Amino acid sequence: MTAHHTTRRAILAGAAAAPIAAIPGTASASSVLPAIDPIFAAIESHRRAFAEYGRVLRETPEDRNVLAEAAVAKACDGADDAARALLDVPPSTTAGAAALLRYVAEFEEKYFDCMPDRVFSEEDGEESDGIDWHHALQRHVADALDAMRPLGGGSVS
Repeated sequence: MTAHHTTRRAILAGAAAAPIAAIPGTASASSVLPAIDPIFAAIESHRRAFAEYGRVLRETPEDRNVLAEAAVAKACDGADDAARALLDVPPSTTAGAAALLRYVAEFEEKYFDCMPDRVFSEEDGEESDGIDWHHALQRHVADALDAMRPLGGGSVS
């Protein structure tokens, strides 16, 4: 068995017991806009993946064996993949951009720093440290808002 380290998984072990659905953020908008803006489906996918991670953590005994640890790692990877996917789907409406920002802010308030630390792109190369996930989110939303600007309008700065 490995030595205990304070990791995101360890912090989440207690926090993930609370249902992810308790985070408001997108409930009313997501019932109206999913067909228009795909970011709502990406938000819901992350919500489900993190809930699954929480379920696996709750059902995993403290004295984890190799199989239990593998299940936790798989669920954690699923939640991280869903968080990264939030950066792959550009919001196509201002309501979607606001919902994404609100969802992440409320998620972080509730679960304290549970998004991936770094993201990497193919352009980064093998030696890159990538960029902070939250920095990538800010650029992602700014680019999406820029793409929504009226024709002839200036860049969102």
